Order: sequence, then C-alpha cells, then structure tokens
Amino acid sequence: MFSLPRELRIIISPICNLNCLYCHKEGFKENKPKEKITLINENIKLFSKIFNLPQKIKEVSITGGEPTLFPSQLKKLIDYFRDKTENLTLITNGTNPQFLIKYANYFTEMHLHLDVLDTVLRRKVMGRNSPSESQIKRLIQRICSKTKLRINSVVDDRYPIESFLELFFWAKEKKIRIGFIKPLLKESKNFEILKKLISLMNYRKLKQKGIRKIIYKNPEEHFVEFILCRCDAFINEGFSSREATKKCQRDVLSIDLSSGKLSFCFLNRGVKFDRFLDFSFQFRCPLCRRFTKRKFKSSITKEEKEYEMRSPIQDIQEIKDQVDKLGSFVFKKIERVCDFIFYPKKIDKSNKLKKGDAVVRLRINKLLNRNSIISTVLNIKEKINNREWFEWETSSIKKPIYLISILNEFYHPKMILDRVRTTYLDNKSGTKIAIDEFKDGLGKFIEIEGKKDIVESLSRKLRLKKFPLAYGDIMNQKIKKQEISFTLKDFKNRAYQILTK
Repeated sequence: MFSLPRELRIIISPICNLNCLYCHKEGFKENKPKEKITLINENIKLFSKIFNLPQKIKEVSITGGEPTLFPSQLKKLIDYFRDKTENLTLITNGTNPQFLIKYANYFTEMHLHLDVLDTVLRRKVMGRNSPSESQIKRLIQRICSKTKLRINSVVDDRYPIESFLELFFWAKEKKIRIGFIKPLLKESKNFEILKKLISLMNYRKLKQKGIRKIIYKNPEEHFVEFILCRCDAFINEGFSSREATKKCQRDVLSIDLSSGKLSFCFLNRGVKFDRFLDFSFQFRCPLCRRFTKRKFKSSITKEEKEYEMRSPIQDIQEIKDQVDKLGSFVFKKIERVCDFIFYPKKIDKSNKLKKGDAVVRLRINKLLNRNSIISTVLNIKEKINNREWFEWETSSIKKPIYLISILNEFYHPKMILDRVRTTYLDNKSGTKIAIDEFKDGLGKFIEIEGKKDIVESLSRKLRLKKFPLAYGDIMNQKIKKQEISFTLKDFKNRAYQILTK
C-alpha cells in the first residue's frame, strides 16, 4: 500500500529573483527555467485526491523558487490549505515584505532565508536583489509579532565564520529561532565549528526523533537548529542508496505546480499524479545514488586522533642539528605563531583542562619580523586524555579583531601563547616537528605531532624526556604562582598589538 510522506512540499514555481551560488535547483542542474504561469485552479483536483486518501499529511510547506513572486496564486493556496493542515509553513527570501507582513498570521510559521546580516557579504553570494540589513530587521520585527519565525542560514564556507556568529548572537538577543543548514552534498567547515561553538555555550542538546536536525536550547528558551539535507542525513546514518531513497520517499512529497508533476525528495523527474501511485516504487533519488559514489575525506573532524608529545629543550641549534641528521625531515618555515585561548565559561575557574573539556583557540600566523598575517584559523580542541585531542577548525576568517571581540564577550579569555616557531615536516608519514621559542617566559620546547608509534620512536631517537603538560597548563601554573601577570586588559591590549603591528 502506498504510504504518504509526513510533509507535502508545494513548489509554486522554480523561478526566483535571487541567484544563490549554492542553490541546489531541487537536486539537478539546469538552465534558468523559462517563466511559467502557475495556475492554482488547475491543481485543486490534485490536492483533493491527496487529501482524500486515508492517511493525513502532517505538514504543508509552500516554497519555490520564491513563492511571493506569485501573490495571487499564493493567496489561493493559503485559502485552500488553512483548514486542511495543522502546520502551514511559508519558505521565503523576504524580497516581498508587503505580502509577508499582510499574510503572516495565516501561516503556522515562516522560514526566512537569510544567510548573514551583512548586506555586502550576502549580496555577493545570494545576489544583488537581496534586501539590506535594515530592511531585513524591520521585516523580522513585523513578522514576529504575527507568527512563529525561523531564520534559515545556509552555512557556506564562502562566508567568514564571524558573520554567522553575528547573526546567531543577534537572533539570540531577539529570541528568534535560527536554523543553520548544511550545503547540499558538500562539506562545510563553518557548519561543524558553529555546532561545536554553540554546544560549548549554555545550550543543551534536545532529544529528537528525526535524524535531519540537531536542536539546542538555552535556559532562556532560545532554539538553534543544525539541519542536514535528507540525502546527507540518511547516508550519514549508513543507509545504502536504495534504503536512503525509501527514507526520502517517506519524508517528503513535492508537487511542482508549474508543471503539474509530483516527485519524491529531490527527484529530478516527476510524473503526473494518475501514474504516480502505481510507479512510485520504481524511483530512486539521484542524489542518494550520486552521494554513495563519492568518497568524502573529512577535513573537519580528523578520522585519526592526533597524538602529540612535547619536551623542554635548552639548546635550539643542537635540536635542529639532530633533526637534520634524521634525513627524512625537511625544513618548512619560520613564523610567529600567536594563539588566543578561550575557555567555555562553565570551566573558567579551572586551572587545568580535564578529560572531555574543550578549548577555543584562534591562531594567528605571521611572517617573522613583518606585519603581514599568513593565516588565521579558529580551532576547537576537546581533550580525550593527556596527549590526544579531537579537533574542529575553520579558516574562513576575514576580521580577526572582530572575531576576538565576539569570543571575548561569550567565552572566558584565558591566555595568549606567543612564540617563534620553526617547523619541519616528513612528507611520507605526515609527521611534524615544531621548535618553539616563547616570548612570555615559558621557555623553549620541541613538539612532535603524528601517529603515536612514529612520535614515540622519534622521541627516543632525539633523546627527549616526556613532558605531560600542555602549553596552556604551563601558563596556568605560572599565572597561579604569579610568575606571569595576565588580566583581561592585558589580553585585549596584546591582541590589538599582535594584530595591528
């Protein structure tokens, strides 16, 4: 027996007045569709057949393209579905504010597609017709007074990470629900690190039945959702292409009113309704099939745990000579490495990180004796044990000073680790040797990172003594003993000097 999905997705037309660079075009690439007039009256019989089936659809979503480009047809849809479903949702880009404000209270909720607040950044990715920041804020204020609202943000790596944080904290202040969406079948470092950053704040993960969403809530009842596309979610759960297709079919049914065809999930070819029930079992989601053929090697969460060992040294030149004699290591670079360290506020009184604790680190790499920044990386390390860490990181950062100001407000600024680093690399094994000379009285150290057996073998060859403390532990001890003075004012002043001089 044919089983209706939980959601009915009404596509008024694929036409949109924006041109988002990541748009999935409902799962397949095509030229810009020719303009088609949507005739709602011709599809009323189709809706009647679906709603006369024994099963009931729990949710109806009206989307496009951009549905508000067809206001008269959208109004007819509103009138038809208001009494036939308990949850009527409109998905829109906010480019027709007059219509949205007028009919907001007709919908159970609205999903406003808004990647970031910054107008210039947004128009580069979404298109120049995207509303300005002030227009968006006024529209949101009016909509929130009439219905539930969720801001949708596609977390594309073309945006800097700080732009998503700005949107998140603004939504948090206004108590507006926000949904961060992973780009379709594409890795997003920003998506993973945002999820980890928010989990380190005062947000609790909620239990949920579905696998597409991870939902967090704070004590002030602010909700944040991290959303995968259906194909990503089902494949990540280990389903085969065929199994994932069945899951997609049970999840959503799409109706394109401009063509009068129905399809499952992101199926790139639909059929007329009369043939749909008989032939639905033959369809397989092309995205699921394409997904399984691609092998993703994640650069967000490392598949192997990073093992590192460090040891204090006295003579840097002697160690460099020993590394040269190994033969397999080649000199890579000398640079100034500055780490701005933040702790989640729940552990800000701890002098030592324990198993399961995490640290937020903003690393600035600069050319030695120059002002130019080579790279800026935001990294989160969760402690597994004394020498192993689990990591998330992103490098899409445009304004380091602005990012530091955000982190200063919502995390606990703990320390700055500033040193000159000489790096050697074994290209064959991927093992890295770093020789650090600190400017804060911490001393001189050698650090080896790589696979555990290789690291331990190298430490024996170089006759190094195992040193259990991380740089942060050493700094904490010196601060506690008052050997080093470090205050929030010192942190801000040092950060400004490092980034501007």
